[in-house]
Amino acid sequence: MIRTAFKCSNLIIAFLATATVTFAAPTISSLSVPALQVGGKVTITVSGSELLPSPVLVSSTPILTQKTLDGAADNSVQFEVVLAANASPGIHSLRVKNERGISNALAVSVDTLPTIPFAERVESTPVALQGNLAGGAILRTSFTGSKDQSVVVEVEGQRLGSSIRPVLRLLDPTGRQIAFSAATPALRGDARITAVLPEDGEYKVEMHD
Repeated sequence: MIRTAFKCSNLIIAFLATATVTFAAPTISSLSVPALQVGGKVTITVSGSELLPSPVLVSSTPILTQKTLDGAADNSVQFEVVLAANASPGIHSLRVKNERGISNALAVSVDTLPTIPFAERVESTPVALQGNLAGGAILRTSFTGSKDQSVVVEVEGQRLGSSIRPVLRLLDPTGRQIAFSAATPALRGDARITAVLPEDGEYKVEMHD
């Protein structure tokens, strides 16, 4: 009897363990693009676990249409997302829902700007640059500015879940610093520069942790 009871216990434990894995809710760990564009189409890859079957994006901002692209796997799903034209700019949450449940939330930025990979030069504005900042690295980019042009440069890092404490510098065509911003509580630990350019020329933006 004892042996039989022990076998039954083993079977129950094995069944429960299997059930836990089979019906585990999805988990998301990263997004290929931490931004969605108001009224625009964005292709975004969600990485995590237990993402299948039938994954659907759920956000605190209205999604007009979404489509799961070919090649979806349990740990990575690519979506084509179109936000509604009345989506509110700001920091929003993004989750994955499927037949197993709903995932944890990751922060995503929503605005009207197109998002492109970080580049050494910005060819046209307005635009948002996406990149990674590690260790003592310095990210640098440049743009052509005009005298009396108003410029806003803003970092979204901590608001998107990063641990960086960004420092921003704006340099004029001679390399002289004309604006500076460190992490500020008003931006939940991020940084923003607002400046009026003093002359025509090539300006540089530097960011470090």
